[in-house]
Amino acid sequence: MINLLVNMQLDSKSDEFVNAALPVLSKYGLTDDPDENQKYGKEKLEHVFESIESNSTDKTFIFDAECIENDEDYSDLALQIIDFSGHKGKIKKIKSSVNFEKEKAGLAMLIGDTNEKRIWWQSNDWISDEFIQFLSEILEKHFDQKIVNLPSTDQCIRILVVDTEEHAAINDLINYYTHGDSPRELYAARLVSSIVACITGAIVSTFIGWYFLGFLWSLLASVGLWSIIGVILILKYAWRCAQEEEAEAEAEKLRTEDPEAFGRAVAAAFVEEAANREGNSEMGKRLKKVAELNQAQLKSDRGE
Repeated sequence: MINLLVNMQLDSKSDEFVNAALPVLSKYGLTDDPDENQKYGKEKLEHVFESIESNSTDKTFIFDAECIENDEDYSDLALQIIDFSGHKGKIKKIKSSVNFEKEKAGLAMLIGDTNEKRIWWQSNDWISDEFIQFLSEILEKHFDQKIVNLPSTDQCIRILVVDTEEHAAINDLINYYTHGDSPRELYAARLVSSIVACITGAIVSTFIGWYFLGFLWSLLASVGLWSIIGVILILKYAWRCAQEEEAEAEAEKLRTEDPEAFGRAVAAAFVEEAANREGNSEMGKRLKKVAELNQAQLKSDRGE
């Protein structure tokens, strides 16, 4: 019952994100009609996200995620994105630099009379998230626009430049689908569901026990029993929340400090999940061997 109540809350939340984003997605040609099969909640969210992934439009800008080799690469890409956003010629001066030995990169530009500059950590040829964030801040500050990172494949980055007022709806939808509910949000949903389930259980138990014990004793027994159950559930979900938050913090630390190792960890998790689905089949046994090799490599990366 608790899982059912939690799913109902999460479905309602998914619907809110989708309904807020649909007008923007439709404007930029990134979605199909999600109501064609009366979809709702997580199913509707899945449908819309698949549309965002598959729909191609001239309003999106796509570039290689591994293209940083020389000093001018960031400045060239920044100019392309600014031009694509409809502001060609607005950058008076621009310069970027990359130093892999010092693990630093930076970008500076002159827009009107304003100098904009940012330096970030850079140890490999992957486009830094800070570069995209910096450009988004510049577009917002000078042109009332922001960048949305769209889902992409084949080691490419796909972005959409939207008006600032449109950004939150579509960006929140993508973030929610990609990252799901935070541990604290899940805990809140489980907490509410546990309270509702315990109150319902106490009421039902009271009426059942009324026949055998009388109303007062039945009420006291039911309240006592379901109070204990409620406390146990709340402590259980609080402990799970703490564990999930710790795991998320470790994953974020790995993603920031070593994107390649993070990518290997994600790939290893997918292989392990596929192996579990296949069970003891021949394919499952092969995948389990691959998963074991991946785990051994990850331990080696961590120096264990």
